[in-house]
Amino acid sequence: MRTSILAIWAAIALWPCDNWGLTLYRIGGPPPTQMEGVDIVHLAWEEAVAGFDGRTEGLLFEGGQATPILVTADDNLALTAKDRGGGSKSARFGVGGFLETENEVTAGIADGDSMTVFKNTDSEHVGARVVLILDLGGRFSVNRVRFFPSPQFPLRFIEQFILTAYDDDRDEVIVSETDNRSSTVDLLFPPQAADRLVLSMAFRQRDWEVAEFEAYGEGYVLEGFYQTQIFDLGGPATVGDLRWSGFKERDARVKIRTRNGTAADPNRYWRFTGRGDEQTFRDEAGQPLTRAAYDKLKGNKAGITTDLDHWNPWSGTYDFADSTGTPITAPNARQYLQFQILLLPKSFQGAGLNFVEFTTSQPPITDQVVAEIWPVEAEPGQATPFTYAFKPLIVPDNSGFDQLVLQTSGRFVGIDSVHVNGDGVDWTADLAHKRLALSLPRMDATDSQKLIEVFFRAQVFHFGTTFAGQVFDSERPLEVGQQVQGGDATFALDSNQVWTGIRLRGRLVSEVRTQPSVVTPNGDGINDEVGVEYSLLELVGTGQVAVDIFDLAGRLVRSLYRGHQRSGRHVHLWDGHSDDGSAVAPGTYLYQVRVDTDKAREEHTGAISVAY
Repeated sequence: MRTSILAIWAAIALWPCDNWGLTLYRIGGPPPTQMEGVDIVHLAWEEAVAGFDGRTEGLLFEGGQATPILVTADDNLALTAKDRGGGSKSARFGVGGFLETENEVTAGIADGDSMTVFKNTDSEHVGARVVLILDLGGRFSVNRVRFFPSPQFPLRFIEQFILTAYDDDRDEVIVSETDNRSSTVDLLFPPQAADRLVLSMAFRQRDWEVAEFEAYGEGYVLEGFYQTQIFDLGGPATVGDLRWSGFKERDARVKIRTRNGTAADPNRYWRFTGRGDEQTFRDEAGQPLTRAAYDKLKGNKAGITTDLDHWNPWSGTYDFADSTGTPITAPNARQYLQFQILLLPKSFQGAGLNFVEFTTSQPPITDQVVAEIWPVEAEPGQATPFTYAFKPLIVPDNSGFDQLVLQTSGRFVGIDSVHVNGDGVDWTADLAHKRLALSLPRMDATDSQKLIEVFFRAQVFHFGTTFAGQVFDSERPLEVGQQVQGGDATFALDSNQVWTGIRLRGRLVSEVRTQPSVVTPNGDGINDEVGVEYSLLELVGTGQVAVDIFDLAGRLVRSLYRGHQRSGRHVHLWDGHSDDGSAVAPGTYLYQVRVDTDKAREEHTGAISVAY
């Protein structure tokens, strides 16, 4: 369902507490499937950007999809610049270089009509100059510029000019001409990144005019930018996973970021006080400057920054491969949320998004949960005892929780005990290699700030292994969990973080073994395959791995694996057959695990027995 944005915000503001629950927000794409017990808010891409602090540049919205603008060599960017928020303007500088006029709209030079012109007939201002500015309304790769007078006056061409391409605060002079004799100036040059083109011309003792100022390029816009308006969730809310659907060709990139806060405006507005370089974000009455008040300031605007007292900074970029669901970086239960998306194509390799969606729960489970882990360094690949200590801040409006879920890129081995304020408590656990789900005694507002400690054993394989936590309320099984953030949970542990490093000893591989040690590939379902297992350690990124089976003469019998792998535990199965598919003869064979990185190579070998 698609509703006007004003109606949606009005509905949110009027939701009564007894109707709070799970809400699914989707931006773009088709409407989500209606689910029992789930409120759905569906916004078009254009709607979600229409309110305060929302803006977009360089994107098209068609068929529910957001994609970067694609131009061909014949597309005059000037004709569509106004549709993208750009357009043409001029500025005049008097003799001596002082600014006489600026930001004069000159629509006639970018309208496709050669009879509407911008002209100079003021021959008294010899030595002065005029500047024509073409704002492209986005960042494009420009390789051609044309400008010319009207067909009525072909001799009113410009003799002297400078063409400059601007890309944000960077500028590049494309052409500097002092003696032009062509009525139509048609400039071809290597592709140049530009969001504005500036044509600077001297006033000469002759009349001149510009009928059209054209710009051309080829390929995708260099950057498609999208920033939603501020989402008002109607009150503090627990924010769940972020999901999206889209595409990304090989060299293109997609960057999605989020932030959340407790105030409707994420910005802090600064002004100069008039006392030297002193700045303040307060007005004369001592109140924080609003956007409206800031816009009314004349020459004493000092800039806009993020209000970090009420808003988290922008998150890191979410991995595009995690499109099926990744936790939103929103550590506290807050009322306001905002998204920022960058689509970065490369020449003719594009990217696009069909939709972005997220879920929220109200009332929130907690106001905040902080945690830390100890030790902060472990032997790679070895089962290490860890303490995960966390402390919730639970206010009366929160629902509380009775479950903790930990996830890691390492490997959980076992759980030993759980303590609340130092006392052992009953618990149950569902333990998988990379996930630990722990059921706890229920924690509500009367348990706020109690210290909960989980003692478990796990293996870590690379530096920076994170134990990401969420707390859940089992009485609200459809709703989302509250993220745990790293912080100071207890003075007894001195880490303030939920990730651990490893003791670097230069090893790449550990715990190499086969299971079982004898393979009997006779089809009876017992020991028909043998697994070659190993742990990769200390890899930054990936390593090139080869797992092979050889006979005792050193001849290659079977290549089990060739490819890149990351740090962690891996296993490859051998069924007692050679590369050509035939069963090998009984006897002893050798396996080899070889890892190559940019800096080192490591090999491990062992024996496998084959019997029938």
